[in-house]
Amino acid sequence: MKKLLLKILVFLALLLLIILIIPVDERSKFTGLKEDCFYHAIWLHDRIFLNSKPIDIAFIGSSHTINGIDDGLIEKALDSLHLNVANLGYCRYGDNLYYTLVKDLLSVKKPKMIFLEVREDEDRYSHPVFPCLADPLDIWTAWPWFNRDLLSDDVVSLRYRAQLAGRKFLPPDTLYPERNEDHGFASSADTVSPAILSDIKIKRLAHKWTMGSFERSFYLAFPRAYIRKIGHLCSEHGVKLVFIYLPEYASGLWQPLESSTYIKYGKILIPPKEIFESASYWGDGSHLNQAGARALSAWVAASIKKIPR
Repeated sequence: MKKLLLKILVFLALLLLIILIIPVDERSKFTGLKEDCFYHAIWLHDRIFLNSKPIDIAFIGSSHTINGIDDGLIEKALDSLHLNVANLGYCRYGDNLYYTLVKDLLSVKKPKMIFLEVREDEDRYSHPVFPCLADPLDIWTAWPWFNRDLLSDDVVSLRYRAQLAGRKFLPPDTLYPERNEDHGFASSADTVSPAILSDIKIKRLAHKWTMGSFERSFYLAFPRAYIRKIGHLCSEHGVKLVFIYLPEYASGLWQPLESSTYIKYGKILIPPKEIFESASYWGDGSHLNQAGARALSAWVAASIKKIPR
């Protein structure tokens, strides 16, 4: 029994070593997510690594950013300043993925500003695709304290790298042409029903934000660690970091609960509440529609002009 167990452990160790040493093409990490976030990962890769157009101002965050920040409109509004703007949002929450995207961006581009989306409160968990897109060293040395997904991210990373390594020995079933669009904004022109928004408003206004300072220091140690890493990375590269508040409809909070954390690393930009109160600006209870994005982006462009560079 002991010999069998030893053989199994040796086999698993060798398998692990093979998975880790087989080189994986960086672009394949993004093409492997073709079923996720409307195939947005491959565009992110190509805009950062292959598109020669500079990125002077980057917006990084969740689908709130994808739907709410019209990077083409902002770039046009800043035409006299000759600034290239890119919306690098990705579906769902997780500050460790935002750190990965900031790190990737700074490895090849020289942005002047990075706008990082913040919401009413921080999500306390790992982003689902962090173990797929992050550098292996960042995955295996991830922030350990209060990180619920520490071990599962390691497993997902190994499984994903094994899948990508296997693809190297198989004929490709799909071609992945380069995505050369400059802008990542994507939003619906639809407007959600006022009746639906009314129900959402009743529920959200009844929600109580009651977490005390001790609980916050416990539960939010993980996202705070990655916000700190993003802040330090931007500081090292001489990049101005701005936190932009993008709440949901009728959240009842007009500034983020973690403001005292954000202010340590950069400016906090809080759009007028009128934008988020307008029922005609929402595609659903969480995402602005195209009309809402235009209103928000026009305000953001005007705000950028006032920020010292």
